[in-house]
Amino acid sequence: MGRTRRSKTDARIAGRRRATVVAVVLGGQVRAARRRRRWRQRDLAARIGTSQAHVSQIELGQVGGAPLEVWFALSEALQVPLRVEFGRDRLEEPADAGHLAIQELILRLGRAAGFGRTFELPTRPANPRLSVDVCLRELEAVIRYEGGQNIAAFIMETVVGTNGILIPPDGYLQGVREICNRHGILLIADEVMCGFGRTGRWFAVDHWGVVPDIITMAKGLTSAYVQLGAVGLRPEIARAFQERAFPGGLTYNSHTLACATALATIAVYEEEGLIENAQRMGKILRQRMLELERKHPSVGATRSIGLFGIFELVRDRPSYEPMAPYNGASDEMAALGRFFREQGLYTFVRWNTFFSNPPLIVTEAQLEEGLAIIDRGLEITDRAVRS
Repeated sequence: MGRTRRSKTDARIAGRRRATVVAVVLGGQVRAARRRRRWRQRDLAARIGTSQAHVSQIELGQVGGAPLEVWFALSEALQVPLRVEFGRDRLEEPADAGHLAIQELILRLGRAAGFGRTFELPTRPANPRLSVDVCLRELEAVIRYEGGQNIAAFIMETVVGTNGILIPPDGYLQGVREICNRHGILLIADEVMCGFGRTGRWFAVDHWGVVPDIITMAKGLTSAYVQLGAVGLRPEIARAFQERAFPGGLTYNSHTLACATALATIAVYEEEGLIENAQRMGKILRQRMLELERKHPSVGATRSIGLFGIFELVRDRPSYEPMAPYNGASDEMAALGRFFREQGLYTFVRWNTFFSNPPLIVTEAQLEEGLAIIDRGLEITDRAVRS
């Protein structure tokens, strides 16, 4: 999932690291370090705000999984104003959301505090418009059942990642936003995987012109050089914490090095046009994936948006029997994974799927090289298709 060229980003990070060390050793020690840290936090919040103008305040967290911890601490903090002012204390989330930690935390918080629930959306019909209408009606039905006055927030991964690159059809996000507005429910967008150019836009919500109330981000924020996560809040939510303390945080929250790394990474995105490159290469990737889907009988479906894609492999297209069972493996999928590694192609092979998520710096020639390996590899799974 790498996104930036290492040399330029390394140089930027090194420069900021040296400045930080000098500040600590020579410049008033702790006081200078704290000032530097505040500058980095402020600078980074401003830079992210430039990319996502409708988000007013950024809380920065450190260590893997921190964005979820940060905003779940945030959800606990919000319980006070939500209970007092709105009487709401529940969270709703689609059951196919990619970050399993979200579901686990919701269930734990639900058991402990009496709120939090996931729900199943209906199987999507072949007609995308009908799919949108059915799913939105189901969401509204769940809200009516629970009582909109009891629900604090609806949490969704804008484009579901690990669970299958599930791209919402046009109209779905807008419909969710309208339903949340109508019932006074906060909309929380998880952009940990799909944010920072992965889908060909700075944030995936930008494809549909939807403004969430809270947005979480990580991964591409630093291109994985240093662990850092952040959560953005709309102004009216951020104001709640001007009077109420935010009861959350970790030892290395908003670490100077992590903030400097994020600033350097964002600068490379902009200077090298990586978001635009992801958009251009994403169109080529989508076209080639569709060609491979038509060519290989073992490809049941392909999905992609920008450089965020997946192949689903099947033994039989009419029945859609998967090449490997859910949460399981098969000899064919294991052989395909081995072939990819032997050919120098490294991707995530999981159950009956494999992902096509090249780095944002990928060139057309590199993309074609990788797709040619995939083309040859699919001959392995084609042999398992029932005639």
